[in-house]
Amino acid sequence: MAAAVLSSALSLIQDLVTRPRSQSPSKDAVAIHHDLDKLNGSMLQIQHLAADMAKEEEENGKDETVRHWLRQLRGAAYDAEDLIDECRFQLLARSNTDSGAQMPPEEVHDPTHPPSQHGIAVRIRSLRERLDEIAKQRETLHWESCRELDAEAELPPPLLFNVDDCRLRDDDKREVIELLLANHRRDLSVIPIVGPGGVGKTALARLVYDDATIRDHFDARGWVYLSEDFDLIRLISAIVVSVTNMKHIDVEQDHGKPLKCQILRGKRFLLVLDNVQNENQTLWNSLRALLSVGLEGSAIVATTRCESVAKFMQTVLSYNLIPLPEEECQSLFEHHAFGSQNLTDNLNLVAIGKRLTKRLKGMPLAAKMIGKLLCTEKNEEKWHAILQSGVWESTGLDGVVSSALRLSYYGLPTCLRVCFTYTALFPKGYLFKKDRLVQLWMAQGFIQPMGRKLPEDIGVEYFDELLRRSFFQQIGANEHVFTVHDLIHDLVQTIASKEIFRIKNENFSFVTSEARHLSLCPEELGPFIRSCNRPRVLRTFLIVHRVLDTCDVDYVWSKACSPLSMPNDLFVGLKFLRTLDLSETPIVSLPESIDSVIHLRYLGLRHTKIRRLPESLCGLYNLQTLDLRDSEKLEELPKSITNVTNLRHLYLPRYVSIIPMPQGIGKLTNLQTLSTFYVDHGEQNCAIMELKDLVNLRGKFEIAGLHNVASVDYVEDALKDLRHIAKLILSSGINYDYGNLGESDFSLFDGVVEDNQSLGNVHDELQTSTENVVQVSAPKEICNGLETTVFDRLRPHTNLMELVVRSYHSLQFPNWMGDASFSNLASVELEFCSKCEVLPPLGQLPLLRHLAFNELSGLENIGQEFCGHDAMIRIKGFPSLETLQFRSMYRWQEWSYVEDGSFPRLRHLELNYCPKLRRLPHILPSLVNLVIWHCPELMALPMLPSLTRLEGCCNEMIWSSMPQDLISRLQDLSICEFEDLASLPLENLYAIREFKISSCQQNTSHVAFLELHLLNLVFLKCFKIRRCPGIWFSPNHKLPPALQVLEILNCPLLEEWCHGHGSNELVHISRVIVDQKDFHLVAAERTKDADQVNLLFF
Repeated sequence: MAAAVLSSALSLIQDLVTRPRSQSPSKDAVAIHHDLDKLNGSMLQIQHLAADMAKEEEENGKDETVRHWLRQLRGAAYDAEDLIDECRFQLLARSNTDSGAQMPPEEVHDPTHPPSQHGIAVRIRSLRERLDEIAKQRETLHWESCRELDAEAELPPPLLFNVDDCRLRDDDKREVIELLLANHRRDLSVIPIVGPGGVGKTALARLVYDDATIRDHFDARGWVYLSEDFDLIRLISAIVVSVTNMKHIDVEQDHGKPLKCQILRGKRFLLVLDNVQNENQTLWNSLRALLSVGLEGSAIVATTRCESVAKFMQTVLSYNLIPLPEEECQSLFEHHAFGSQNLTDNLNLVAIGKRLTKRLKGMPLAAKMIGKLLCTEKNEEKWHAILQSGVWESTGLDGVVSSALRLSYYGLPTCLRVCFTYTALFPKGYLFKKDRLVQLWMAQGFIQPMGRKLPEDIGVEYFDELLRRSFFQQIGANEHVFTVHDLIHDLVQTIASKEIFRIKNENFSFVTSEARHLSLCPEELGPFIRSCNRPRVLRTFLIVHRVLDTCDVDYVWSKACSPLSMPNDLFVGLKFLRTLDLSETPIVSLPESIDSVIHLRYLGLRHTKIRRLPESLCGLYNLQTLDLRDSEKLEELPKSITNVTNLRHLYLPRYVSIIPMPQGIGKLTNLQTLSTFYVDHGEQNCAIMELKDLVNLRGKFEIAGLHNVASVDYVEDALKDLRHIAKLILSSGINYDYGNLGESDFSLFDGVVEDNQSLGNVHDELQTSTENVVQVSAPKEICNGLETTVFDRLRPHTNLMELVVRSYHSLQFPNWMGDASFSNLASVELEFCSKCEVLPPLGQLPLLRHLAFNELSGLENIGQEFCGHDAMIRIKGFPSLETLQFRSMYRWQEWSYVEDGSFPRLRHLELNYCPKLRRLPHILPSLVNLVIWHCPELMALPMLPSLTRLEGCCNEMIWSSMPQDLISRLQDLSICEFEDLASLPLENLYAIREFKISSCQQNTSHVAFLELHLLNLVFLKCFKIRRCPGIWFSPNHKLPPALQVLEILNCPLLEEWCHGHGSNELVHISRVIVDQKDFHLVAAERTKDADQVNLLFF
């Protein structure tokens, strides 16, 4: 990593050298600048050696003389950066002092001002002499650098073609899918995919997992990567998180048993366990027992390299994945090496490629990596060098892949190689996000300047290039989560073993004194703090959670963890840290000695128990990222946080209304991320006009507490120049946040919803129950006289893409909302605006795709003003809108006007708790999905020529007025709390595929009506009936011929029919769930028990 360190140090030196000198510098000050110039020259001279250091060490590492010289160079590079960074810190401290900021606890001085200048001068001169001596020693080693210094910031141009690797495994994909679909085992089925590393097991499993047929076949799916040392509790937690897409779940134990898997009960599920290596059969049997709650056909797909693991896991024969045929491997290589280029234009390279393909032995990962390595290289000599490289002497498939990966790694530009090597800190299979990794790279100085580009943007380019070269892998369709292939991870672990260490099982003894970067698991933090074996030159200290704890976000420590205190002098011995991440540990405070870590640039304190940060933290003038997300106990920020002027990313807890912004926040002009800005009325706190200086803010930004604005002076300047904000949230007043709960969500909560309780009743209880309130922020006055003016003047920049307004209590929305100049707005949400009587004219926004209203309880009518009309702009209302939601609109009565041609793309409309709504627009031409919940006054639907899905509690008047052609088009119907089932036109539901009934009380005549017409639904595949205790079937009742799924819950008469007269009718239905139990499985067990009883008598 010395190459990157030298580059970073050079940037710091050049920054110091080019600074204006004081008007009358002393002789020592002049000497220091002179030595800095010389040091700059020495480092430029030696930098090209460090650029190829990793490769030189790989090729010459067996020579002890070479290794010793490389260690000297590496150590000198680090020391150079430390020294120059210290000089820069002194200048930052002096700058803050000159501007009136409080001095840090230990007095600091400008390195070119007495009294510290003499010591600095001596150290700079000594370091320069040391570097010169190292450069001379290199001449005695008799090797030439294998290439010129990389243009560090120059990356290959992005490829303009897409490569489809999936088609090469079509046959394998089809066979595995057939195994899953043909699975009718009563117990849990396990299908191992076995093969050598790099043959494509994970890729095949992902193709199967994402297939549309599989998505439709299984009720629930989950994907978990297994480390070698997984434990059962964390694995179950990871499975639950993966299946539910919840952000996290705490690990709990009940009577010695792991977290129960009730989320999978009564469902047919597919679980992929990727990279199974553990051969502990007892552990595996325990896992299978916990997962044996699903329905018939539930399955596990396990990828593994080990035949022995596959044998004790499998319930059917393993699927052995073999390498690609040579011609397919060549095709894959050429796709990545040449893309869409004409192969006839590169015949010589094609010929070399064919010879190279033979060396790849059909291994897809090797073909991809080598192809991407050569895709921008047109020099035949470079292709020949790869072909004739000595690394291909390795035998076996594993050796081929390892050789290809090593060539690809050393073929990276130095800037990318150093950044990628840093991922050795993470455990195998670890899932990470792009923005956090880029911030970690920045903290270490790995990102080299590139003109006027922001380092974050350069870091994203680095990341995307590593992704393109397959060093990173995207996790399925999730574009924000990535991982490293396990074989590539093995390689980087080997290469980085001299400087990067991961501690497992409290094994600190193998960490050398030269360790620069260290990571460990949360439970090992305490032992590390107490350990005497702490490397004193550490630059990175990360708490990294085990792979099983990382799904979409990192694992959350158990609430039962004991608070952890840190000794006051902890950081005195860790003063070279650039990165410190103690996230998701039970620490309760940071010691004051944090100010000793003057080089610190990244401080992660996410989800800790910290209440206050020490004021000494504000002396860390190099700090770039401070992450306090989910630290809900935090009460305030240090008053001097505004001194940390290099701060670029400040993440605060989500519910931050009690944490005001300190005065002077506007001085943090480098801020790009500020998750929330809370306006407080205290005199010591920040005023909203300070936002005007934060012009570099980007991404998502929330301003809360707007009811506390005391003066409208300069409010209009606060946001108008913040052009990089993509999503803006403005909130004022009282906000009750229940989240987005639908009927299906209540199945996650044990005991919340009674069996006979409807969603409507639950909603009513939620409305009056403070126990369910997630967030409340209450102003002293619900609507003060300034609120309207504040929102009117708080006009954002027109680049805005998403807007949320919460708890706004004026009669009308701000004048700027709906202005056609906001042409980039794609999403608008208005929530808890209780007094607003008129909607803003949003219809002229050309790119608006999502629109939602929640609890606008003062609104009674929606008319022509909603679509907006501008004589100069002839755009029909809402030309791009796709989803429209109205929730808890208690006074809304009428939606009276929609111009012909408006809403041409609207596909989803939700009307949820609009009790007085009587009328909708006369036509919504593209609507496919309509959801209606608790709108009792709505008596008719408009013309809906495209509607195929209807959900909710529609009344009899709606059904009686519904045109027959609309009814005959419905493919998915869900009804709830319907009083007169006999009024349903079941005889006209010709196209119905899915039919759900819930919470309907019926009498005998209605039941007969249902029996009569249900059989005629010839295309019905799925029928679900819940909480209908009065519905029953006659003994000879027949079910629809195409029915494949029948689910019955809390319908005692129907349950009795299933286990009695109807049992023969259910034999041919592939999936029958009665009271959350697999009917076929229960029936088989009853038959088995009966057979055993008979044997006793005969």
